[in-house]
Formats: sequence, structure tokens, C-alpha cells
Amino acid sequence: MKDLIHDQDYGYIEERIKNGKLEVYEFRHSAGTVIHHFIKREIPVRIEGETYYDLITPDSYGGPIISECNEEDKWELVDEFERAFQNYCDENHIICETVSFDPLIANAIDFVCCYEVECIGETTIDTELCTGKKIWNSEVYEKVCVAMEVGLDGDFFPAYRRKNLAFAVNERKV
Repeated sequence: MKDLIHDQDYGYIEERIKNGKLEVYEFRHSAGTVIHHFIKREIPVRIEGETYYDLITPDSYGGPIISECNEEDKWELVDEFERAFQNYCDENHIICETVSFDPLIANAIDFVCCYEVECIGETTIDTELCTGKKIWNSEVYEKVCVAMEVGLDGDFFPAYRRKNLAFAVNERKV
């Protein structure tokens, strides 16, 4: 049976709802393969004339998923994925990401060293519900937070904005 939540066609439905574009990042390495579906959204603030983006999980669950790997190579694969995905984010002006990991396949465990993972509860079948956050470009991220303080849409990267906005504002006042 096909997994609807991790199906690329399901992600296309979410594009309209999440005001972004579905992208699939496939990382192939000698240690294995990681597939990562996400919605890429334009941040409504230009920094030094450049357009930047945030990433969110298509509705429900997602995050990077190891699709092929020997258990003994898993941490090498995850480390190489993080390094390659950091480069991808730099090249594509992606400054942050919020992930809702899949509680059924427990992929938060595989990527706990890459993301700031927080378990926020349990599902009805006693699996943990976890989210992950990652700032891929902290310098631009802080500039966007300060720019958004002036009243732009706060729907973008809300998990970080509340925490880091106070920091950015306090830094500016010093």
C-alpha cells in the first residue's frame, strides 16, 4: 500500500494551502539515500535586495527519511546529508526549516543530531510526536527577524521568531 503522507502527489496539494512550492531533495551517498519532501516558501522580506525562503513540512508528517542504508553506515549518512543539505540551503537562499517528524517511522531519532528536536506529545497509538527546527543561515535569519518586527506577516518560521525576535531587538538596542 502506498504511503499517502510521503507521496509527492500529496505534497502538490499542499503547495496551494501552504503558499509555497513542493520540492524533493534526494541525497545519494555510498552509505545510503535520504529523501526529504518540503514546501519552500518565499519570505516576504528582502535583505540587501535578495529573496530568501523557509522550509516547512507538507501537512501532517515528514522530514528527511532514510530510504536505503545499512545500520552501521547510518550516522555517516546522516552526517553527510546534513553537510550536503546545508550547501543546498546556502545555494538556494533557504534560511530556516521547521519539520514535523513522522511518529510512525520515528525519523526524528535518525536526525536528532541535525535538528533541534522537541517531542511535543504522543499520538493515539503511543508514538512520540516530534518537531525539529534548524536555522541554516543565522546571519540572514536575524536580519529577517528584525525586519519582520515592523509588522510583516508573522506566519513565517513562528517557532524561531518568538524566541529570537527578543534577542534581535535587544541586540539592536544595545
